[in-house]
Amino acid sequence: MQPRLKTSKKWSPFPKELALQIEGVIRENFGSELGSLKLVIEGRIYGQEIVLRLGLREKDSIRQTNFEVSVDYVIAEGKVLESIHLALDGAGAMLEEFLKDGEAVRFPKTWLEQKFHDQQIFIQSSAVNTDLEAEADRLLGLSEGLLNAEEDESEDPPSEADRDERPGERSPPKKRGPIH
Repeated sequence: MQPRLKTSKKWSPFPKELALQIEGVIRENFGSELGSLKLVIEGRIYGQEIVLRLGLREKDSIRQTNFEVSVDYVIAEGKVLESIHLALDGAGAMLEEFLKDGEAVRFPKTWLEQKFHDQQIFIQSSAVNTDLEAEADRLLGLSEGLLNAEEDESEDPPSEADRDERPGERSPPKKRGPIH
């Protein structure tokens, strides 16, 4: 799942309990229309945005239809749940339109700004299979929060107190195991 903002590098995933709650809300509201479709819920909290992916996949299929919503988020304001609820409402509206009009509805393939509940959200759709993407990340050795893990230039360098060594002393090099 790709963020909208180029500055979004480090992230935390939605807690599993929250993803399960979101799935419950979607199933409660759209259960009969979803039938046996697998529901895939993913979310990431970045420093300046929250991204939610709501995906649908038929049983025994690799094809997945995703509704993705990005909302601006300011850590200092601490309104993470309100932002997640807004993103969920936006994704739910996309799902409702898709279930009503099927393949005829066309959502943007790149982030598009929309006014929703008197607030700005950004929407896009994708066909990324979440399970295949996760397996590829696992095989590549990418772990949660390290996608595009370049040094974040906005962060202050670590202080002396943050380092494991005392000023003027050097730690011995760490031993590394064999490469497999």
